[in-house]
Amino acid sequence: MVKYKVNSDGKIDDEAVFQPLVYTAVYGSDVYYESLMIFLESIVKYGKYDGKIAIFSDRKKEEMAKYIPESVSDRVVIVAMDHKDYSQRYVSSSFAMEDFSPIIYFDNDIVFNSSVHPILQRVAQASGICVVTENESYPEMSSKRIADITDDRRIGNWWGLEIIRSDSNCSDKILPLANSGIIGWSDYCIFRAVGRLVFDLYHSKPNEGVAKWFGDQPFLNYALVRTGLVDYEALRNTCRFLGSTESFSGERRGLVHFNWARNEDKPRRMRAYMDYLILNKVNEP
Repeated sequence: MVKYKVNSDGKIDDEAVFQPLVYTAVYGSDVYYESLMIFLESIVKYGKYDGKIAIFSDRKKEEMAKYIPESVSDRVVIVAMDHKDYSQRYVSSSFAMEDFSPIIYFDNDIVFNSSVHPILQRVAQASGICVVTENESYPEMSSKRIADITDDRRIGNWWGLEIIRSDSNCSDKILPLANSGIIGWSDYCIFRAVGRLVFDLYHSKPNEGVAKWFGDQPFLNYALVRTGLVDYEALRNTCRFLGSTESFSGERRGLVHFNWARNEDKPRRMRAYMDYLILNKVNEP
């Protein structure tokens, strides 16, 4: 982000701003808060992150104390949730984000395994919304025009295929397969503009069925396709997706997202992976 101001000579000065913000949203059972604790441990230990962290939560600060590691407690801001659903990640509620750049949302079932700073730098310099895609896992969904996709496995709606295909402006585009668990915004202006679009789509009456079954991800993908405000390169090859059974690897892309693990398996697998990193003496190069 660049800030402009008029100097004492009556000319315009510009100043590059790098003041990153990481934020996440957590609500519901203790399982999600246990995942949050591991997420925070890893972003400090392996992510080497020393900036501000905003946590949108349905619990009060004193109730969350046991889930906030001491190593990060002085940089965490707890923000009361306005919306206890997936749409909270697209609005700032009472927390002022205007002065931060970049702004990155992470799901709290992510473990960092190397420095997050290269990611922060790339997002800050990006010209669009930075996302991680799942096209490696589903190449048949991202290798042809949206109008030509044959969704034999009926999985396309996880990325908004039907709603996107129903908009004639999108038929010649490619389905992003963006995962909404990691979203990078270069500054607050783009966060506010596109985030509000996704928020409004999620809460739109005609979209109730899609929101109920598939969450926010279809609407993020629709907004990316329709606006074209997307950068696929900044976060390419930074994340590996895991569930409850896959073996761990020494590969360090930066992020491991346990989005396929369910319920108690999430924090269990996250903790096991942290133990794996410690056992294998994984340190920042």
